Amino acid sequence: MKVFVSSVIKGFETYRAAAREAISPVGSEPIMAEDFPAQSRSSEEACLDGVGRSEVYLLILGPRYGPQTRSGLSATEEEYNEARRLRLPVVHFRTNESTDADQERFLNRVSGSWSDGNLYRRFDSEQQLKNEIIRSLSDMNRMGSRRPQPPPQGALDDLLKSVDPRYEEVVLTVGWVPDGGETSLADLNEIDSVLGRALTPAKELLGFRPSAETFAKERSVEMQQGDDGRDRFLYVELHDDGRLVCGVGLRNDHRSQLDLAAHYVIDSGQVARTVAAILRLTAGIIDTIDSRNSIRQGWLQCRLKGVRQRVVGRMPAVQQSSFTVPMHDLRDPLEFPSAPIRVVLRDLIEPGSLSDGLVGALERRRGLARPLTSQVATRIAEKINP
Repeated sequence: MKVFVSSVIKGFETYRAAAREAISPVGSEPIMAEDFPAQSRSSEEACLDGVGRSEVYLLILGPRYGPQTRSGLSATEEEYNEARRLRLPVVHFRTNESTDADQERFLNRVSGSWSDGNLYRRFDSEQQLKNEIIRSLSDMNRMGSRRPQPPPQGALDDLLKSVDPRYEEVVLTVGWVPDGGETSLADLNEIDSVLGRALTPAKELLGFRPSAETFAKERSVEMQQGDDGRDRFLYVELHDDGRLVCGVGLRNDHRSQLDLAAHYVIDSGQVARTVAAILRLTAGIIDTIDSRNSIRQGWLQCRLKGVRQRVVGRMPAVQQSSFTVPMHDLRDPLEFPSAPIRVVLRDLIEPGSLSDGLVGALERRRGLARPLTSQVATRIAEKINP
């Protein structure tokens, strides 16, 4: 478990050293600004990236707020905002000392309300801080050691089958089932408008023209381009229990219809971009329906329909007048990965590595495989074979 340590640095060196000493013995890895190598990017970018690489955000607050950055906030509060955006669990400790005005405001914000605040422990010494950190992280490790249970048999399969393929030859569908947490669908009387608002940023990401029309139904919304979606469509359906399915048609619009590759190659780059856009769309919808930020992870699976006698890979750079197609029998539709995988919500918010890994799993099953980077290959292998 990777733990990002966030606090002012000047004057807090002994407390940060105590935090480091407490994190390693419980089987976790501290991520600290002191360990970052010299690099060309800014300290702000390096620290926020460190938050993004972490699984737990450990906040230590003392009497001083710290220097303000360009945003008017301290580096610590910027890091806290990033942790909240990524929905990381926050472990919060504070000294018993009196604070300056800015720090008092930040303390009140972190403590928050009954529904969205963070519990905290106070400390007076380095040893007391170490003891509190060890206790908190040990509790988290015990809670996380229980093997997650996959969704009920068929829950994701039924979602993936629910999308009408329309007139598209190739349809990509992504299904999501939350793992724990509480949705607030009962409080939302206009689900169609919620989905409609979520589609607005996805429209450009998925390459729809401004003229594409949106049609709302109960618990679902559909975007169509062309007559009855003949050119392209996007379908999103939200269930009362938080299950979500998105389906979108894939077309090689940029290739000439005389180019055989346009008919027989499913462009893995396009699939990766589309998967990433749908994952961001899913994260936006979850953020709307989960007002208490209680959903942190869920189960995910993708499906491609229309893959028979096609290959998945990079589209050839030049037009093809002939093309070799594998003739062995293949499943259609094809799920990737072959079983649902459990992902944390921040993988949907920043889906680059996850979408590349998912498409890499698809390519390995469907010809024209391209090598993955070792980092992505390792990550997806761990998810598929935990």
